[in-house]
Amino acid sequence: MAGKRIFAAAGACALICCAADSALARQANQSPPAEASMDGYVQLIASVAYGGAATEEISACPTGKAFGTPIEQLLNADQKLLVGTRIDLPGGKTIELAPITITVERTKVLLISKTKCNVKASGSQYVSPLYTTQSSASTFFRVSPLFHQRTKPTEDFLNSTAEASAAALKISQVTAPFADGLGLLISRTLGGGGYNISQEVGVELSINPALGVLEKEPDWKVSKNVFGGSHDILVKARIHRVATYFNPLASSASNIVTGNNYLPILSHPFYNEPVSPARTMDELAKHVAATSYDDLLVKTAPVDVNKACTEVYAGLQKAGLSQGDAALVVWALGRKRSAPLASGVYDQVSCIQANKNSLTTAGVVLETGAPPPPPPGRAPTAREMNATLTNIPLGSVDETTDINAFFKSSTITTRNRAASRLFVAKASLDDPNTTVFNVAAMSFENQAEWAGAVPTGQDALFANLGCYSHFDGENASVLGGPATVAIGRTPAIAGGAGREAWVILKFEKVVPGENARIGKVEIRPSIPDAARGIVLGLHGSRRCGSGTNTWEPELLR
Repeated sequence: MAGKRIFAAAGACALICCAADSALARQANQSPPAEASMDGYVQLIASVAYGGAATEEISACPTGKAFGTPIEQLLNADQKLLVGTRIDLPGGKTIELAPITITVERTKVLLISKTKCNVKASGSQYVSPLYTTQSSASTFFRVSPLFHQRTKPTEDFLNSTAEASAAALKISQVTAPFADGLGLLISRTLGGGGYNISQEVGVELSINPALGVLEKEPDWKVSKNVFGGSHDILVKARIHRVATYFNPLASSASNIVTGNNYLPILSHPFYNEPVSPARTMDELAKHVAATSYDDLLVKTAPVDVNKACTEVYAGLQKAGLSQGDAALVVWALGRKRSAPLASGVYDQVSCIQANKNSLTTAGVVLETGAPPPPPPGRAPTAREMNATLTNIPLGSVDETTDINAFFKSSTITTRNRAASRLFVAKASLDDPNTTVFNVAAMSFENQAEWAGAVPTGQDALFANLGCYSHFDGENASVLGGPATVAIGRTPAIAGGAGREAWVILKFEKVVPGENARIGKVEIRPSIPDAARGIVLGLHGSRRCGSGTNTWEPELLR
C-alpha cells in the first residue's frame, strides 16, 4: 500500500513530513519489539504527519489526483475536504480523524470565477487500547487513508481531532473490554454525504501473530516540489505488541516477579482515573468478581478456594487481561489470604496449576507443600477389631453386638446407635452391585448418614451374618490393610432365598486412647482365593454361627 497518493499540493503549500508523537509511541519506538505471542496484547498506532509546525495554515488549492480522481473535480464551492485516517477497531468501533482540512471558497470578480482554498493542518496520532491476542486472534485492525468531501460544516476538525486523539491516549494503556465497559471506547465518524473513497485502499493488520506480519507496514505518501519546497503528507500505521501489562516496554513476560513478592502485582496501576472503579490490579479483581474475590481470601477448603480462584481468573480475562497476567493476579491474591492454608496447598489447586508454565516464566516459584504427615496411630490387632464389633471376648459375636445391631436391626435408632460406635465419622461404602445397600458408593460426613444408604422399609440388611475372620499382621496385606471379613445373607426375596455376599470391614489406624473404628464397608460377591483360604483355616468348617443358630453359606462350598 506504500505510495498511494492522497493529494498533491500546489502554489504556496509548503508541506514537510513530521509526525506528531505521543510519549507512549516514543517509548514504544525506543523499546525492543515484544515477542509475537498468543498470550499478550496488541495495540494500533496510526499517525497523519503534515507540516513542521504544530498547526499549519496555508492559502492554496491542491492539484493532482486523489486515488485516481482529479482533485479539481472535488473542489466545489462551500465544501470541505477532510484528509486523515479511518481506523476500524475489533468489535465494530470506528474512529475517523481529520487533522488536515481544506476549505473551498469560490468567488466571481468581473464575471471571472476564482477558487480559494484555505488549508489547516496538524500532525495527529491515534493509539488504541490493549487487545488480548488470545481473545482477538480472529480479528484485525483496518486502517485507511481518509479523503472525505462534505458540505462545509461549522465543526473545527483540527480541534476535534486533537481532542479525540487525546481522549484515545488516556485509555491507550487500558484493556479494550474494560474501556468499552466504562463507555470510554466510542466510535467517531465524520459522517455526511459526499465523495469518500478511503475504504478502497485500506489494509488489515492482523492481531494473530500466527498469521504473520506485513513485509512493510502501510503508509501512504505524497511528495511534490513547488518553488524548491518539499510537500509531504504521510498516513502510517503499525501494530505494537505488549508482552505484559506489568511492564508494557518489556520484550517478553519473563522475570516479572522477584523473590515471590506479590505486592507489586496487586498494587500495579490499572486505570488510575477518577472514573475508574479499578485503579489497581487488586481493585480490578474485586470489581470483576466481588463475591468470589471475598471467598478467595477467606475460604479454607481447597475445593472452595479453587472455585473462587477460577471465577476471579475468568472475570479478569473478561475485563481484558491476558491469561498470563490474570494468572499472576490470582496467584498474588493467594498470598494476600487472611485464612491460613497448609504450605503449598493454594499453589496446588488446579486454577493455579493450569497456569504453571506462564507463572514460572514470570519468575514465580510455586510452593509444592510438604507431604501430609502419615495418619497417627497404628494398625489394629485382631483382638481390637473384635472388641469394636462385639465388646465381648474374641470369637463370641452374637445378636447383642454392635455389628449385628447395625446389619440385623429392624429400627433406624438402633442401627444409628451402633454406627456411632462402629465407624469413623467420614467413613465410606462400596457396594457396586447394590446387593445390600441402595447406593453403589457413598462417602459419609457423620455416622447418622448411613441411614440414607439403607433401602426404605427394609427391616434388616442381613437375615444371617457370621464366619467373622480378622485379618491383622501379615494376613492384613491380603486385603490391603487390617480388616474383618464376614458372610451375610439378605432376607428372603418374594419367598425365595436371600442373596449372599462377603462383607469386608476395613479398619482405620488406632489412635492412642480410642477404640479401633471401621473406615470403609465393602460388599463383594467374592474375595481373593488367599483370603478365602484364611477364612476356611480360621473356622475349620464350612458352617457359620454357633450353637443351634448355624447355617452353611453357599460362598464356602
